Amino acid sequence: MYLLSLVITTQNRKKELLRFLDSLDKQQGVVFNNIQIIFIDQGNNEDVIYYANRKYHIEYIPYC
Repeated sequence: MYLLSLVITTQNRKKELLRFLDSLDKQQGVVFNNIQIIFIDQGNNEDVIYYANRKYHIEYIPYC
């Protein structure tokens, strides 16, 4: 069970996605096992998603 689910939609904004993920990594006092990130991708950002630190449960949904 996740205590926090973050839903992110994006379209060809790799730089902003990387900045968001880096910001999450820098958080202190957070139990990352309780965080779920849902990426709804309207572009081609799959490589950035798999770069993400695996502290979180990541669900990747390509939008066609």
